[in-house]
Amino acid sequence: MTPHCDLVNIRPTRPSWYDDLLRPRTTIVRVTPAKIEHRYGLFCGEEWLAVGQVTLAVLDRQGQVCRVPDWVGVGHQEPLPSR
Repeated sequence: MTPHCDLVNIRPTRPSWYDDLLRPRTTIVRVTPAKIEHRYGLFCGEEWLAVGQVTLAVLDRQGQVCRVPDWVGVGHQEPLPSR
């Protein structure tokens, strides 16, 4: 099983500075039988600096789409801002 990055979308909202304390946050948005959608946020305090989204497809060694393994669990997570 190999994860394959299918879609990447990054939207910056403001720059950060060298001494800023940054906090990344990842949320699993959706898991289907063959893909996992993540949403990422980069925060400085409570202000968000960037939001990104990545869709990973699961492929076997021959490059064929396969099911997401059962050991990839999805727990309860708070959503990121939807700006």
